[in-house]
Amino acid sequence: MEKNKEKLKIDILVSGLRLSKKHSALISSLVRDCFSILISKYRSGYEFKKRVYNLIKSSEQSINIFITTPGGIKRINKKFRNLDKATNVLTFSYVTDGQDLIQLNDGRILIGEIILNWEEVLLDSGKDKDELFESLLNLISHSMLHLFGYSHETKECYRLMEEKKIELMKNIKPQKSQYMEV
Repeated sequence: MEKNKEKLKIDILVSGLRLSKKHSALISSLVRDCFSILISKYRSGYEFKKRVYNLIKSSEQSINIFITTPGGIKRINKKFRNLDKATNVLTFSYVTDGQDLIQLNDGRILIGEIILNWEEVLLDSGKDKDELFESLLNLISHSMLHLFGYSHETKECYRLMEEKKIELMKNIKPQKSQYMEV
């Protein structure tokens, strides 16, 4: 599992607000650990094709995280999903829909992008560090499952995605104290 963590590059971009180094490190750690767990558990039913999985697993990967405001996420939602509202998170997967993989200039494969509405994250968690961890873990686990091809378009898909999210979160929560030190 550690090997997969080393191959993943995470770029965090921030627009319209400030993000502390501690929050940035927490987000990166959660994304890295969720990715590592998911890539190591492919055989349990994750939805990309074996050929794509083998390419991803044998390559270096990249995930972009975009931290924005309610107005920023609303504009993205309107442009790409034709929904004129702010949500707490948006995810764009570049490896699950059968399209050609996006290879970056440094040779890494772009797995996808996660857009977080930071004001919503803070509203959900208040000033409590434990609640912030829980809120971020919930949203990042949800997004990472989208990157791996899960959706919640039907009740059955939603049920399966929620099961996988709970399983993923259970794998990370025992190390919560490590994250809180970041």
